[in-house]
This record gives sequence, C-alpha cells and structure tokens, in this order.
Amino acid sequence: MLHYCIQIIVFQSLFLLVYDIVLKKETFFNYNRAYLLVTVLISLVIPFVKIDHFKRIIPEAYVVSLPEVIIGSSPHKFLGVQHLDPVFISNITVFTWENLLFFGWVISALILSFKVFQIIKLLRGNQGEKQGLITLIYLKNSTSAFSFFNFIFLGDAISTSKRSAILAHEKVHVSQKHSLDLLVFELLRILFWFNPLIYIYQKRIAEVHEFIADSKAVKQHSKKVYYENLLSQVFDTQSISFINPFFKQSLIKKRIIMLSKSKSNRVNVLKYTLVLPLVVFMLVYTSCTAQEDNTNQNLSIVQQIEALKSSISTQGTITPLEEKALVELVEMLEESKVNTLKIEREHLLLNNQDSFSFLDIDEVPAFAECEDLGSNTEKRKCFSKMVNTFVANHFNPKVADELKLVGNQKISVFFTIAKNGEIKDIKTRGPHILLEEEAKRVVSLLPKINAGKQDGKPVNVTFFLPIHFMVK
Repeated sequence: MLHYCIQIIVFQSLFLLVYDIVLKKETFFNYNRAYLLVTVLISLVIPFVKIDHFKRIIPEAYVVSLPEVIIGSSPHKFLGVQHLDPVFISNITVFTWENLLFFGWVISALILSFKVFQIIKLLRGNQGEKQGLITLIYLKNSTSAFSFFNFIFLGDAISTSKRSAILAHEKVHVSQKHSLDLLVFELLRILFWFNPLIYIYQKRIAEVHEFIADSKAVKQHSKKVYYENLLSQVFDTQSISFINPFFKQSLIKKRIIMLSKSKSNRVNVLKYTLVLPLVVFMLVYTSCTAQEDNTNQNLSIVQQIEALKSSISTQGTITPLEEKALVELVEMLEESKVNTLKIEREHLLLNNQDSFSFLDIDEVPAFAECEDLGSNTEKRKCFSKMVNTFVANHFNPKVADELKLVGNQKISVFFTIAKNGEIKDIKTRGPHILLEEEAKRVVSLLPKINAGKQDGKPVNVTFFLPIHFMVK
C-alpha cells in the first residue's frame, strides 16, 4: 500500500510539473481540462500495469533457477519470527497505520457531507425559478454567484445590469458539467486525503473551469463590460470546494490575463504529446519493480504457512479447515515463487548467447560426486543439493552485521558453467555491494564441475541462485 501511494504521488508530481511549466499558459482550456482529468486517473492505474515486454531481457529457456539458499538453522530464524502458543488479547492497540488511514477517510467523508448539507440548506432556504433544465436559486441579501450541477445560485444584491454576464458565465459551467469534475476530485480527496497533490489538481482544474466559462461568456458581451463585472463586485463567495464561484478574489487577476491573451498557436497542441514518453517511463518503472511486490508477497505467504504449522504443532492435530488453508497457502507460495523467479531472471542482463538450458541439455553439468548417478534427473538433484549446501556453509553472514543491516536480506546470483567446467560471468544484485561481492566470492569457490554437453560437445549452462538470510 505504501509503495502504491508513493508511486501515485511521484507520477502526479511529474504530470503537474509538465502542466505548470509547459501547458498552463496555453489557451487550449478544454485540452487542459482533459489533461488534468486523464492524468490524475492514469496515475492511479499505472502502478497496477505490468508490461512484460519492458522487463524481458534474458531468454527464459537459457537460465535455470536453483533452489533458494536459506542461511540459518531454521526457517523461523530466516523469517525473523519466533512462534509462540496462540494468545488471545482483549485490549487492542488503537493506533495503527490502518486505523489512521480509516480515521482520515471518515473525517474527509464527514467534511464532504457537511458541504453537501450546506448546498441543501441553500436550496431549501431560498426561492428558486426554473429556466429550462436550469434552476435559479436567489440568495437573500447576498452578492455571491456560483453553480452546482444544474443549479445556479445568484445573490439578490447583484445589480440587474450585471446579472446577464454572470448568468452567461455560470450557464457554461452547467452545460459543460464542471461540477462533475470537482466532485470526482472530492471523492479522490476522501480516498487519498493524505496526498496534497490531489488538492493542487483540484485547484488547477477549478481555474481551467473559470477560463473556459469566461472565454465563452465574453463572446456575448464586450470585454470592457465583462472586466468591469469582475472588478466591481464585492468578493464574496461560498467556501465550498466543489462549486464554481463567479467571484473569487484569487482568480480574478488570472482570469483577466487569460481573457486578454491571444489565442495559442495551433502548433502548440503538440506540447500535449509530452505526456506520451512520460507515461511510457512510468510503465517501464512499474513493470520493472514488480519483483519487490512478488518477494514481499512470497514472504507474507511463508509467514502464514509457518504460523499455521506452529498452531497445528501446538494442538497435535489438524482440522479439515486448517488442512484446506495449508493447501491453499502452499499453492499460492508456489505460484508466487514462479513469478518472482521469472522476474529475477528477466531483470539481469547476461551476455551468454550460446547458453543451454539445464532442463533440456543432453548431459547436465555435474560434480564428481554426482557423475556415477544414472539419469539426468538424479544428477540435477545432486547438483542443486551440493550447490545449496556449499553456499550455505561458506557464505559469511557477518558481512551484513558489519554493514548494520537488519531483517531479511536477499541476494540474486547469476553464473555460468563454461565449456571447460569453470565458473564465469558471475553477476549479483543485493542490498549492498559488499554482500554482492561475498556472494561472488562464494560462488567462484565452487568445486570443479564437469561441463554440460549437447550433441556430445561441451556447452555453457547458466544458473540463477537466490540467497536468503536473516540479520537479527
């Protein structure tokens, strides 16, 4: 959840940056409106989009994934979890991040409800007049003017001579359904109340609404008269964020500047294409960070399995419900591991174009101790077991202690057994360069290996080896 929220904020920041620097001063008001609406929604969706093409670097058939090396005396140490007998607690701590998020939703929803109540109060407390699809609501002793969906609220203290221009302006808001845009942002403000960029987005689109309404309303009046209407009024408006007010002091200057501006050159429409490379960049980023999400899911499932096993061990028996849950968790774990390993393979670049698959090769690489075994299947199992044992015994986890790392540490290792049986092209990725170097050191010390053969000739075979250990 946290990673998703961070991505949204980063993406919206980039979209707003392009808008403020490149697009904001253009007179393509409807395009700007569409840009703000589309990009805020795209930023919510992109984190869920994973495009395999962007992360497809290594041909999958050329790399075999060895069993994961878990350094430690037990899975409990690896997970960093000490399982005790179940304890039922009656008093639960109120403050959690989930509760804080929920309280924010509740408060934001109450604020929106209060705003709606204010509108309803104005509708019931003032006289209305139907004009086609629009209803005029006359506000008593007020100089305010604003619209909300098909309702136009007009202060009865506004002079008759100025009402025509104001009504023309507000009718544009109604016809173009600007209130719907603002309501969308109100809902987003509830869901993402902690995100300040949603408020900036809403402010930007409210400005664009005014520019659109001004540009159409001024065609029915001279600019001089229209300017006078803007400048001569008492700046009094309702402080409700999802209405379209005619008089708003902070916007008057901007509206006059936009009204007096020459229309933007049509060539400038090409500026909107800047959003395309930006979206591509975001898709590349989200597609290439899928590994972390899968790894976290993997650990979460493992922890659930271990907790369930601990509970079963304590009871001495397994209920049908527990048995079903255990089966489902194991299936989820296997699927998650497959996805994680696939992503790991595709993320690191190898330069071995002549590698063969450990699974399809005629004669698999083998240690001397495994040569006497009959089938390739038995040799594969022996090879995997020996690599796993060797790395677990020779890897020095104290490197992580010296770096003051804590928690689960994972190092991804790719290496190739060359035609002469030597280890080459060791590539690693981990939380720190010293851990990567330690992984390289251990893999490079693997005993002499007889090369794999295809059609009777020695060939290169590439492997992927994940190493996990826990730093307390």
